[in-house]
Amino acid sequence: MNYFIAGIFFYLILKRRFGESVLPLLGALAFILYPCFFGEAFYNIKDILFFSWLVISGYLVLRWLESKKFKLYFLAALALAVAINTRILGLSLLLLACVFAVIIAVRQNEVFWRAAGRPLLLFALTMVCWVLITPFLWISPIKNIIETFNFFLRVVEWDSVHLYMGRMITRLVPWHYIPVWMGITIPLPYIAMFFVGVAAICAKAMRSWKLWPREAEKVKRRATEHVAPHIYDLFMLALFFCTLLGYIFLQISMYEGWRHAYGIYFPFLYIAVHGLGEAISFVQKKHVVLRRIGGFAVAGTFAFLLAWICFNHPYQYVYFNLLGRAVAEPNFTLDYWELSHVDLIRHVLAQDSGAEVCFDDEARRQYYMLTEEEKSRMRFADKFNCNYILQNTRVPLDERIAPEGFEELYSIEVDGMKISSVYKRTARIQAEPDSGAANNILRISSSFHDGDFTALFDNDMNTRWTTGRGQQSGDFILVEFASPVEYDFFSFEVADETANEVPAAMNVYISEDGMGGPEVSYEKGQDGYYFQHKPSPYRFIVFEIGVGGEDNWWSIHEMRFGSRIFHPI
Repeated sequence: MNYFIAGIFFYLILKRRFGESVLPLLGALAFILYPCFFGEAFYNIKDILFFSWLVISGYLVLRWLESKKFKLYFLAALALAVAINTRILGLSLLLLACVFAVIIAVRQNEVFWRAAGRPLLLFALTMVCWVLITPFLWISPIKNIIETFNFFLRVVEWDSVHLYMGRMITRLVPWHYIPVWMGITIPLPYIAMFFVGVAAICAKAMRSWKLWPREAEKVKRRATEHVAPHIYDLFMLALFFCTLLGYIFLQISMYEGWRHAYGIYFPFLYIAVHGLGEAISFVQKKHVVLRRIGGFAVAGTFAFLLAWICFNHPYQYVYFNLLGRAVAEPNFTLDYWELSHVDLIRHVLAQDSGAEVCFDDEARRQYYMLTEEEKSRMRFADKFNCNYILQNTRVPLDERIAPEGFEELYSIEVDGMKISSVYKRTARIQAEPDSGAANNILRISSSFHDGDFTALFDNDMNTRWTTGRGQQSGDFILVEFASPVEYDFFSFEVADETANEVPAAMNVYISEDGMGGPEVSYEKGQDGYYFQHKPSPYRFIVFEIGVGGEDNWWSIHEMRFGSRIFHPI
């Protein structure tokens, strides 16, 4: 509903700028028929909400800039407060409005107190409204506003990685992150018209920059050349580039697509519609054939997007333009929302006649989107004990394969790109420890002390090796084998009284020469740790603590190495 209402306000912005013409209607169509936003408008509770209120407050801010009516102060301030409450980036619209108000006042030769008074009053009213509707700010407004800014800039608690241009990166993204994501997920005609719009706005501003605020008093409301058209155009141009450059230079945290910067689409689309208007004006002056070609191009673009939205329901959020489709599957996350997993689960429940169907723990995310009957049949377990595993595209392409012991049962595709799959178990994994592993160990060392490691292989749970101090990130044990091995299973056995003295997280590295090697992906099972893939022969293996637990020592009663055995079912 917020998104729908914002579409109306976007139409009103275009109508005030371009008057009674077909352009506002085309702009409203462009607004509604952007597949990504059309889909996410039903479930993205923050990014689309912020975008919607940025549009609503944008309309009221522009009205405030062109009019001195007192009621617009309160309406604009309240809308801005809602936008800022949703995402702190809404302040950029407020600050830009204040800057433009000062420029307009100076250009109209207003006295200083009046030039500064209008923006100060709007700023103060907005801050009051923001505090009133944001309980987090009630206790300590200034302190919590600063905390909100810091959270927005860094998102410190998100320490994972995500797929971008074929590699996994952190939330500290490169400068080209937003332009690239926009370039592959926005329809190419929109992008083309955006560049036309930028060129047209800049050209007009260079020709008539001396006139743009003064003409505000000369043009009547709803005229074909609307009140102060350059105010609208330059404001949107400034909003787009200030927002984009702000993200780049402030190094604002981003992850999983460009959804955290969806607000930038508001000025982008306005500029694109402006470019479309320029293109229409240009074509109308040409031959009738060219006019018809232009009309078919516009109609064809909207018809294609409407058909795409209908045909690919409910996966509209997985939209990539023609260029994006050529590079998206191996290089970018396709199904961040994992909504396709709901359909995968339902497919499995329809195919499997069992009273209970066991899924990987990851399927819990979609559990609450299912019916009560579907929930009653679902059970969850780790990857070593479940019968079905769901996988999407949040990992590199070479990792989107059936895990060992599983085969692909069903997948979902959009535009020929596989966005998710479900795998069915075909074999059970069992560990087979090598009783002779200890005889092949040349030496064991650690980063903190080289004590007696014989307790690790004496088959006596009453003896142990321990660090004798709290766990610290970076502590490691290195095991060197006399001859190469291909073990893909290891375990650290502990007694009940030392069960908490196992690292919560470890990094495992293997190499053939001891000069450093690749990190190994592994998973924890009930009886130990399993490599996700069969390794190449190695002689050195390093176990490094990834997350320290300084209240607990690191203790091992027995260390075992072995191989995985698959038993078909």
